[in-house]
Amino acid sequence: MSAVPRPVLPNAAFQHAADAVDTSRERLMGRHAAGEGLLRAYVRHAGADRFLCQAPDRAGFEDFARRVQGFDERRRECQWLPADQPDKLRGPGILQLYGPELAEPAFLRRHGDQRGHSIVGLTHTLSSHGAMDHVSALATAPVQAWDALICTSATAKTVVTRLLDNWRDYLKERTGARPPLEIELPVIPLGVDCDGFATGAARAAQRQAWRSKLGVADGDIAVLFFGRLSFHAKAHPVAMYSAVERAARKAKGKVHLIQAGWFANDGIAKQLRDGADAFAPSVNAIFLDGRKPDIRREIWAAADVFCSLSDNIQETFGLTPVEAMAAGLPSVVSNWDGYRDTLRDGADGFSVPTVMAPAGTGEGIALRYQAGIDSYDRHIGVASQFAAVDVTAAAAAFERLFADPNLRAAMGASARTRAEAEFDWPKVIRRYQELWAALARRRVQASETAARPAGAPAHPLRDDPFAVFAAYPSLAFDRDLVLSPAPDASLERVTRLRATSMNDVAADEQPPQEHVEVIFRTLKEYGPARAGDLVQLFPEARQAGVARGLVWLAKFDLLRFAPPA
Repeated sequence: MSAVPRPVLPNAAFQHAADAVDTSRERLMGRHAAGEGLLRAYVRHAGADRFLCQAPDRAGFEDFARRVQGFDERRRECQWLPADQPDKLRGPGILQLYGPELAEPAFLRRHGDQRGHSIVGLTHTLSSHGAMDHVSALATAPVQAWDALICTSATAKTVVTRLLDNWRDYLKERTGARPPLEIELPVIPLGVDCDGFATGAARAAQRQAWRSKLGVADGDIAVLFFGRLSFHAKAHPVAMYSAVERAARKAKGKVHLIQAGWFANDGIAKQLRDGADAFAPSVNAIFLDGRKPDIRREIWAAADVFCSLSDNIQETFGLTPVEAMAAGLPSVVSNWDGYRDTLRDGADGFSVPTVMAPAGTGEGIALRYQAGIDSYDRHIGVASQFAAVDVTAAAAAFERLFADPNLRAAMGASARTRAEAEFDWPKVIRRYQELWAALARRRVQASETAARPAGAPAHPLRDDPFAVFAAYPSLAFDRDLVLSPAPDASLERVTRLRATSMNDVAADEQPPQEHVEVIFRTLKEYGPARAGDLVQLFPEARQAGVARGLVWLAKFDLLRFAPPA
């Protein structure tokens, strides 16, 4: 029996920004790793014949192409779709974003047929004002039923839904109408490259090399935390230090706590180092720079247990627990936001209970951030002071794992199997493509009711400047305006004007030389003419540019204008 061919799934254009995918930076964030991972996985696993990039300029496209080529052994073609030509997205039919900023792309699409393509965004942190504003904009932006904001966890979807409900309730209070919302909010996790984590002999070699380098003996236990080393923006470390310390006192061998990440500044570094000494005095605290490629790739093999007791509202999904699962490590993690979608308590490790201050007690904290008194960093740091991890439960989990190598092996194997089944990038990319295909079907079936009203601006606050500021000039440009050539008007003078550096600002919008030639020839042959008659000499698609061009020629005294008789 012949194999059933795999259906061809859609391609997409990526709206590229180097900041979203750059993991070589000093201030490395989870969203950078997630963006790079998504692009790399798409290149390797989507089966696309070419890679499409929407970018505002060629430099952005060239950055995209360079990154793609670094991931693509087949050296497939990359194609640039300029951001000011949204109609070109009709080909792929999908514009994939790295973040939740759907509003502007939706307004850009409104310049043409809104059924021409779908826009798909992605959540990261949802605790900043910027992220909340991007989400709330979905209530009034021209997003459609064939668009989607991918929520990376079920809790992320809950937050997005609450923000949208709050904002639409306010709009109803203010205007009397609650705007509808048709955009899809699917839950698709971030992915991990399972093949990027060594197994078998390669893993054993990495393990021996790193443990020898770090002074971790064969009978010792190594716990790994991987991620930003920040008490205010990632995970307050006292819960981890205290729980590991309690378990270490009962362990047979020495316990080492490897913290691989980066510090935002020397002050934070000192506080975490001092905290480890104060709250885990019997544990050997090891700090490594997790931005280094070899550490990011290999340090997992040195560990026996992974730990991440996140307690911060900036977390939405949590990529490192999934990476630990792919590395075959049992984990002790907080039962917090997206973590509860990934690790299965008792199977892949242990999920530790958490509690947060009750709703209604944080309005003053929100007000200080809103008023600009507290920075974003301080805001999330203050909020994290009122989220608690069950230290006793965490210590008990560590005790069980420290005492039982067979349990560690079984849970690690279970975690690796789950990572391969649910979070491996090929499977996650397939879910993206299935979503794109579903949105395409919905788009094709859509009626024409999405068309904007005739004459309405594509974006109400980004209107044609010559319409918004029409009251500025003393004379309105209309078809009856009379134009005549200046005595010294010539194509040569036009060329000289174009070459003047002070006119470079509008080089792309200046009238083409062939248009100028037609205008000059007509005026020379027939004398002064109405602006409308000159515009009518050209095809309809070019008439707006011709009208602008007439004013440009008048600006430099090549044409002279007079009001209608």
